[in-house]
Amino acid sequence: MTITRFNINYIVIFIVLFLIVSDVQAIPVPHGIDGTIYELDGITRVRDGIDFYVKNLNNQDTISGKTSHSNPGSYSVAISGNDGDIIIVKAWNKYNQANETFTLTGVMYGINLRLNMTYPPIPPIITSDPITQAIEGKPYVYEVSAYDENDDSLKYSLIKKPDGMMINETTGKVTWLPMQSHVGANNIVIQVSDDIFTVNQSFIIEVENVNDAPVINTTPILNAKVGKVYIYDVDAINDDNDNLKYSLVLSPKEMSIDNETGLINWKPKGNDKGNNNVIVQVSDGTLTDTQEFNILVYASENKKDKDQQSNGNKRTSTGGGGGGSINTPLSKLMQDEKTSGIIIRTNLKDIILKVEELNERPKDTKSISKVVYKYIRIENINQSYIGEAEINFSVNLGWLNKNDINISQIVLSRYTADGWEDLVTENVSIKGDYVYYTSKSPGFSYFAITVREGVKVKNIIEPVISSIKSPFRISGIFYKFGKFRQIDIGTEYSIKNLNTSKIFYGKTGIGLNSGAYYTLLYGNKGDILKINLKNIEKEFYSELKDSKDLDFMLNLKHNSIFTIILSISGLIILFSLIIFKKFKYKKK
Repeated sequence: MTITRFNINYIVIFIVLFLIVSDVQAIPVPHGIDGTIYELDGITRVRDGIDFYVKNLNNQDTISGKTSHSNPGSYSVAISGNDGDIIIVKAWNKYNQANETFTLTGVMYGINLRLNMTYPPIPPIITSDPITQAIEGKPYVYEVSAYDENDDSLKYSLIKKPDGMMINETTGKVTWLPMQSHVGANNIVIQVSDDIFTVNQSFIIEVENVNDAPVINTTPILNAKVGKVYIYDVDAINDDNDNLKYSLVLSPKEMSIDNETGLINWKPKGNDKGNNNVIVQVSDGTLTDTQEFNILVYASENKKDKDQQSNGNKRTSTGGGGGGSINTPLSKLMQDEKTSGIIIRTNLKDIILKVEELNERPKDTKSISKVVYKYIRIENINQSYIGEAEINFSVNLGWLNKNDINISQIVLSRYTADGWEDLVTENVSIKGDYVYYTSKSPGFSYFAITVREGVKVKNIIEPVISSIKSPFRISGIFYKFGKFRQIDIGTEYSIKNLNTSKIFYGKTGIGLNSGAYYTLLYGNKGDILKINLKNIEKEFYSELKDSKDLDFMLNLKHNSIFTIILSISGLIILFSLIIFKKFKYKKK
């Protein structure tokens, strides 16, 4: 075969066209799906960290993730497929799950699930390790940490404890000041209760001894007379039971003290008349205590001497040193009805109530496993005894029809110490767009307008097609090094709108482009986006707008050798073609 100039040009053109065609592929448009996962009441969003996935049953494309802390219960994904594909959305916790299948139709949002967040009764779990060492005279603090999967309120108590130890029954904080009497082993038993189950934590605290200073606890004799013997028996106490030594730091001449017993002996002379300063010291070998006092000496002929006694008296002081060491009335409430038309009737005229409608389940109540129309809080402000109160309310007829709920299935439920309890509820009438009910309650607290036990509810709320709401479309390719090679297909990525905290999860790979991605994001133009790839520390930032070719370059070291080899190989092939071309023409 003879290679001519035409053949050479054709080969070069073919190689260039092949490279162009292989590098540029049409990117099909995936379908965006988002929604919110609620508790069974259909109002309260599930907490952050709940697992979910969206799966196309036709091509097995699957996107998984967890609900976020910044926007609880919400999810947003883009999944590849065609209109008519069957999609399943699933969410689950440790004990329950919810899923629904539907037909893919364009971009869909509002695919909202109801997930049972009520767990079976579970004992609380103590997760903290106790502090088992303490020092005499220094504060001891131990923060008991426990949790309950039912989100029940926990109460902390001390079943066994030394004197002076206390615990905060709400926070579990243990405080104590160990004294000398606590030196050694101290048995502790802490109990945590959720009103159903109790768990104990038993441990021993070893209190380290600290040397305590001795304390002189006697009162000195302050009078003496010339020629008469003066006696004062100095006594001291010591918590450590150390051997004590007594001494005179300052004293008149010829005064002495027994260093074992502390007995002072002295016979004043004529030149000792008047005031005589004395300082007594007691020591345990390390620490000391002193007592300072003044002895007044009289002449022997002084009549006052007859009244003086030579023996000292004990004192009880433990100190050392010389001798001392908006609310609304009911009538107004009945005029100002809420959206649920709440009216309360009692036999009292002076009762003051506070009525508040809530957007979701109160945090200090347990989950309710039924769909809820509205949560209400009714508070008796002046705590008047009401007996039985009549509560009248209304429910929107459209809401009942939307959820396939019969008029007779509505009930008012009251929250008590035992949980949610249904009250006797009767349908009164239908006027316009509302159905009116009446119920009787023995008291006030939280209430839920809900359905009777046994009424089935749908796990999914009707989705909405995106003909009304248009997101921003962003697409591009993730490259490993320059634009020579794309990242692997199926690489997980996330895009977070920092202004709305909305997070989008996806996987790369569209058509023949392993690094291609396509997302649909809601927000305002100009919002800041943060882009992350799984297991890659580098972060990218961009502004929210319609972007068709938003590419990202990853300078990964492990791809450099491959890229260099590929580049050198291409140059060698091109150089060989040129040499071959010149050689052929010379031969002709």
